[in-house]
Amino acid sequence: MDGSANASAPRAIVVFRWLLVSCLVALGCGTEAMPLPESPLEARVALLRAVHPAPERTLPRADLDVLVDRFRGHGSEGSIAEAFALRRVVAELGDSHLAVGLPAPAPEEATFAPFLVKRVGERYLVDAGEGLAVGDEVVAIDGEAIETLMARLAELSTVDGDRPAVRLAEAERRFTEHLRLDLGARDEWSITTRPIGSEERVTHRLAGITVGELAALERQSAPVWGEPSPLPTLSTHGDVSVLRLATFGNPDRESFLETIASLAPELAVAGRLVIDLRGNEGGDRSLGIAVARHLLAEPFTQWRSVSARVRAIPEPFAPHVRFVFGATEDSLEGFVGEPVEGGWRVDGDPLAELMEPAEPSYRGPLVLFVDDATNSAAVELAVALQAHHDDVTVIGTETQGECGWHVGQLPILYDDERGAPLLLSLFAIEHVSSPGCVAGRGIQPDVVVELSLGDFTSGRDPFLRALGVP
Repeated sequence: MDGSANASAPRAIVVFRWLLVSCLVALGCGTEAMPLPESPLEARVALLRAVHPAPERTLPRADLDVLVDRFRGHGSEGSIAEAFALRRVVAELGDSHLAVGLPAPAPEEATFAPFLVKRVGERYLVDAGEGLAVGDEVVAIDGEAIETLMARLAELSTVDGDRPAVRLAEAERRFTEHLRLDLGARDEWSITTRPIGSEERVTHRLAGITVGELAALERQSAPVWGEPSPLPTLSTHGDVSVLRLATFGNPDRESFLETIASLAPELAVAGRLVIDLRGNEGGDRSLGIAVARHLLAEPFTQWRSVSARVRAIPEPFAPHVRFVFGATEDSLEGFVGEPVEGGWRVDGDPLAELMEPAEPSYRGPLVLFVDDATNSAAVELAVALQAHHDDVTVIGTETQGECGWHVGQLPILYDDERGAPLLLSLFAIEHVSSPGCVAGRGIQPDVVVELSLGDFTSGRDPFLRALGVP
């Protein structure tokens, strides 16, 4: 989540406590509180319809009703199947900031699939696995063709907008989580593979692994995402310098800022500079702002506006809502702005005062590495660089986050103890205009990167290859 604006809200907007819930929440304006729907799934969908900034942006209300009817009563309370139903429904809303709490496995419970997959061209290959040859082609899992299975797992992916290819990439990245939701927890897994170039198929029956063993699996394709360091790192490849920003979700904000300050002199003298945002799903956007200050020559902004549909959580949901990740109810109740259709909007960027150039700084052409995991605060940084720098080349794949808009800030957790908890955000953010941005799409690369079989087997980074680095 982009948590920084929550902390800045008291200085950015006037605190004003509203005592009445607006009729705009679409629950009616009567004095009697509506009861929660009997179905846990319907209760969560009703909350989304009441407070989400754009609940029908990618899925019309009637279509959502059909989906809810299809999955109502799916699974027992607290089960994987019940969490699957909620994830399947909310994934259609086109909001990557929606998250569903999943039943936590016991540490000793060995039920996860003991392998990971990676798409290379039209094939899925073994990317990691116990008792499997990395690089063998995956043909089927539990007898089902891998292509059919992956298409179904993609339906569980929460990404911005309605983009099947990005959803499929998210399913690949979160393969074991999606597999456990779709097929359930299993003590034994069946996977059919064949070596590349061979027609011989082999079916392996493998014992499930624990969540700890799953975390220890190492992907052959790891260079595609780069190193997962929580702090910025700088590497050099000839005259190319790569500033790796794996996450803006680092809780140690001061260490991040100190690292950027210490790297700034090296950035300033770089020959060619790459800002590597692969795998960066966002976090505290002020960290991205700190980076941009050493890359841009003029004052800049990231947001054009921020809007909300409600200024209070309506009954009957309020008793079951917690504000999380530093968000406060005051920031919601104190949200002010111009009345617009469906809520209120504040124009401008509340963190604009932070967006001033800093020295030392880099003034040359920029290259951005992005992929289908780049999201939220990382997209905001990329958009700001595109909007305020006249020489930016984007290399990679379309970003998971939309280039022009996203739901973020002010996260809440809804948990009525009758079903899977639901995490959602309450503000809609409109980004500043950037070259080539198409509504509903992510940032489009100028140079598209495709992982080749040679890249996969050798461990070569295809992004550096696309840049012309040996």
